[in-house]
Amino acid sequence: MALDVEASDVVRIVLQFCKENNLTQTYAALAEETQCTLNTVDSVEGFLGDIRNGRWDLVLPQVATMRLPKRKLEDLYEQVAVETMESNEVDAARALLRESVTMTTMRAEQPERHARLERALERAEAQRLDKASAYPDGSSREKRRNAVARALETEVSAVPPSRLLALMGQALKWQKHRGSLKPGEAFDVFRGEARLVVDEEERYPTDLSVIIELGKKNHAEAVAASPDGKSVAVGSSDGFVELYDWDTGKLRMDLSYQAESLLMMHDDAVLAVAFSLDGDMLASGSRDGKIKVWRVSTGACLRKFDRAHAEGVTCVSFSRDGSKVLSGSFDGVVKIHGLKSGKTLKEMRGHTSFVNDAIFTDDDALVVSGGSDGDVRVWDARTAEERRAFKPPQPASARASGAAAPVARVVAFSDARVLVVPRHGDAAHVVDVTDGSVQRAFAVEELGAGGSLAGDEALHAKRLVSGAVSPKGDFVYLLGGDGTVHCFAAVSGKREHALDTRAPDALGLCHHPKQNVLATFAAAGGVKLWRA
Repeated sequence: MALDVEASDVVRIVLQFCKENNLTQTYAALAEETQCTLNTVDSVEGFLGDIRNGRWDLVLPQVATMRLPKRKLEDLYEQVAVETMESNEVDAARALLRESVTMTTMRAEQPERHARLERALERAEAQRLDKASAYPDGSSREKRRNAVARALETEVSAVPPSRLLALMGQALKWQKHRGSLKPGEAFDVFRGEARLVVDEEERYPTDLSVIIELGKKNHAEAVAASPDGKSVAVGSSDGFVELYDWDTGKLRMDLSYQAESLLMMHDDAVLAVAFSLDGDMLASGSRDGKIKVWRVSTGACLRKFDRAHAEGVTCVSFSRDGSKVLSGSFDGVVKIHGLKSGKTLKEMRGHTSFVNDAIFTDDDALVVSGGSDGDVRVWDARTAEERRAFKPPQPASARASGAAAPVARVVAFSDARVLVVPRHGDAAHVVDVTDGSVQRAFAVEELGAGGSLAGDEALHAKRLVSGAVSPKGDFVYLLGGDGTVHCFAAVSGKREHALDTRAPDALGLCHHPKQNVLATFAAAGGVKLWRA
C-alpha cells in the first residue's frame, strides 16, 4: 500500500525542527519561500491554559508565528488590548492598537469596532475605564478568555519533541523490518541510500545466504553485480532482465517499474548482462543477437542494437566512460557499439569459433577476447587491429587430442594481466596480455567438494565453466561443472577451500564488488548468494 505524504506536511516538520533549534532566520526564510507556517505548540492544554489565565506574554510570541483565521486572531488581540487597558498599561495598549498588523487591519476593515477600542483607550488614559464599558452585554473577562480559547483550540496542535528525527528513525526501522536495510547498516539521508560497509578483510565465502528464485521453467543465464553493491542483475532464459537486492535476494521493489511489473525484457533468452562503471546503465544481450541498453533507475530502454550480431550474444561490457558497449557472439565476431550513434563502430574478426568472453583493459586501449577455438586475442580498441594471439597452457587431454581447450572466461586481474579460464582444463592462468606470458597457474586437481573423485565424475569436476576475482584481488574463484567453487589464494596459487554449491549443472558466478559475497547460478534452480 502506497503512503501519500503532503509536501506541506514535510515542510512543516522541517519548520518545527528549525523552531526547536532556534534557527529563526532559516525558519523565516523557509516559511516565506513555501508559504507554510506552523500552528504548533509544545502543549495544546498548556497553550489554552495560558489564554484562560491571561498569560499574554507567553501567548502572543507563539501566535506571531502562526497562520490563524483573521476573525479569531482579531478576537484574541482585542481581548489582550482590553486587559492591557484594565491594567493601566496604556502605552502598551496604544502600541497594540495602532502598530500591530492585526489591529491596523481591523481599523481599515472594521472602523467602528476599532473606534470603540480607541474610546476605551481614552477612558483608560483618564483612568475612567470600567468593566461595564470594557465587557458590554453581560460578558466578563473570564467568559471572553474562554471564548478565545475555544476558538483557537481547533487551530493549534502539538508536535512531539524532535519529530523530524523521530520520523527518520521510524522510517529506517521500517526499512530494516522489510529487509531493505540490515541491522546496524549506515544510511545516507541526503542520498536516500545505505552507505555500504566495505569488508576490510577479504575472505572466501562458505555459507549459503539466500536463494533468488526464478520459477520452475526458468533459470539464470547471466548475472552481474552493480558497482555500488546494491543490486544483482539477472538475465534469464525467459528473456527478462531483473534487479535483485544483494542482501535479501528479493526483487527490488523500490524501482517503480519492477514494482509495477514493467520489466526489462528481450524476445529471447538473455545470455549476457553488464553494468556501466557508474551503475546508471545496464547492457543485456540475447540469444537472437540483439543488445539493449537500459537506464537502471527508470527501466527505460536507451538504445537498441537489433542487428548487433548474426547469432547469440555471449558477453557484453561497457567502456569506462559509458559511451561504448563491447560484445562477443556465437558468430565469432567481437564488436564495439556506440551508444550515441546507435551504430557498430568496430568489428574484430579472427576467432574461428564462438567468442565466449571479451573485455576492455582498464584504460580502454585494448580489447581481450577468448573463444572456443582456444585462442586469447588482444585487439587495438581504436583501430580494431589484432595486436597478438596466444593459447594458454593446454591440459593433457587437449594435448593428446590435438584440439585446444576452449576459453570460457577472460577476467580482468590487475594491470595488463587477465585470468584465462579454460572450459575443459584442470587449471586457469594469469596471463600478461602484452606478451602472452603466464604469470601464475591455479590448478583444480581431481577433487570435488566432498573428497576424491574418479572416472567421469572427476572429469566433470575439472570442466571449468567460469571464474571470478575478489575485489581486492586476494582470491581467485573457479567454478566447475559439478557446482564446486574452487577458492584460491591469488598470491600463492594455493587452493584454500572448495565450496559445494549443490548445483551439478553450474553455469556461472560473479563476485560482489565490495563484500565477501559470491553469486552462483545453474541451469536448474535460482541464483545462490554465498557469504563468508
